[in-house]
Amino acid sequence: MNQYITAIVLAAGMGRRMHSSLPKSLHPVAGQPILSRILKTLKQTGVNEIRLVINKEHKELMQPIADVFRAKMYFQGEKKGTAIAVLSAQIDELTGHVLIVNGDHPLISVSDLKNIIDTGQKKSVDLCVGSCVKKDPGDYGRIIRQGKNIVAIVEKDSLPPEWEKVTEINAGIYLVKSECLKAYLYRTDMEFTPSALRSPLVGSLQKPQSLNKINTPRIKNQNPKREYGFTNIVSIAIEEGKKVITCLVSEDSAFGTNTQRELAFATKKIFTRKLNQLMSQGVIIVDPLNTYIEESVQVGQGCVIYPGVYLKGRTSIAPFCAIETNSFITDSVIHQFVLIRSGSYIESAEVGNQSVIGPYARLRPGTKIGEQCRVGNFVEMKKTHFGARSKASHLSYLGDAEVGEEVNIGCGTVTCNLNIDGKKYVTRIGDKVFVGSGTKIVAPVQVGDEAATGAGSVITKDVPSQALAIGRSSQNNKENYFKPRKVSKHEN
Repeated sequence: MNQYITAIVLAAGMGRRMHSSLPKSLHPVAGQPILSRILKTLKQTGVNEIRLVINKEHKELMQPIADVFRAKMYFQGEKKGTAIAVLSAQIDELTGHVLIVNGDHPLISVSDLKNIIDTGQKKSVDLCVGSCVKKDPGDYGRIIRQGKNIVAIVEKDSLPPEWEKVTEINAGIYLVKSECLKAYLYRTDMEFTPSALRSPLVGSLQKPQSLNKINTPRIKNQNPKREYGFTNIVSIAIEEGKKVITCLVSEDSAFGTNTQRELAFATKKIFTRKLNQLMSQGVIIVDPLNTYIEESVQVGQGCVIYPGVYLKGRTSIAPFCAIETNSFITDSVIHQFVLIRSGSYIESAEVGNQSVIGPYARLRPGTKIGEQCRVGNFVEMKKTHFGARSKASHLSYLGDAEVGEEVNIGCGTVTCNLNIDGKKYVTRIGDKVFVGSGTKIVAPVQVGDEAATGAGSVITKDVPSQALAIGRSSQNNKENYFKPRKVSKHEN
């Protein structure tokens, strides 16, 4: 890139066809909002600045994403078309080239954006339009040519019958010189009311000199929706002798999401791409049509991933692991030779080498499982360090606990970490401890090495090493409490 590049992302779409109250650009695709994907791609492309055009009422929802990518937000006032949306980004401040993209294209690629930028700059064009040939153009605007030269972009609802068979579409990506942008967008035939002239950011009136740029009508709203379409800039620039070209992009980059079905299609596309990449690296995916692995996940060679698995976020799985059906793992580290059995849920946890988790186990944030451990069915752990070769085979809850090595946790064990004062306390269990079934350990308690607790005990005090702790109430048997019951003839 030779010149300063400002990217403008048009993300003020309400997404009415989504039938959702969530802004269109915030709908998730393969685990990430569409807007996050676009801004990340722009950053990787190397643009110098990103300007995000949104609806003012969505500011709080979009602010976190804008902050992550250091994008400046601008508010679109009247919803009268894409030309007004671009104008909302305070284009009178811009220099160099401007890259304009739609905020609903989750599959847009770095390579396509770089190609448009490089092509536009090397050929010193005033406007470069991304285009794509689609067998079924659908509702996309068409690229109209005379010979090899582009002469206009015509939207679907304004398309005359003779052009309905045109298959080259507008991809919604533009590289335009800033001076060309300012010359044409400030010359519209819209009614400039005080509300229309307000600054998108702070709501104050723009500088008076901006009014001097509003002269003869250029971009018009003579279409069924009465909107000022940015695509009109193509024919205007050509009329004035400007150099306008197209640059082919992939179908993925041209793909816009307007419905829930299109959203699902984009999600499946990204998952399929990731699965193909992993399989080419030696990961065994039993059923690619029913496996969901996000792009940020790392999976080692020789792993076997069964159907229904969802791997999410910053998850890293070392080689030679097996993840059985319907397991969900997010932001976790799984070391080598680990077996995750069916139905397990692992969140922000770590599992050591050669351990077995599940079936139907839950590891919550802050849990760290050592090597060669066994965490069985319906065991839940939260913020627990579970030492090497320890076992909790079934039906137990360990929260805020430090468990040593070679410990056996009996069925029904609970560390009672939440006190009546509203604070959580830690349970510490030493090495080679035997915790009897049904034990309740009321934190803060420390159980020493090689100690044991009797089944059904409630432990409220520290247990010394090699001691047996029994905390049961005495049993009283009341004989002949139940009188003999007469047996009816129907029971014989």
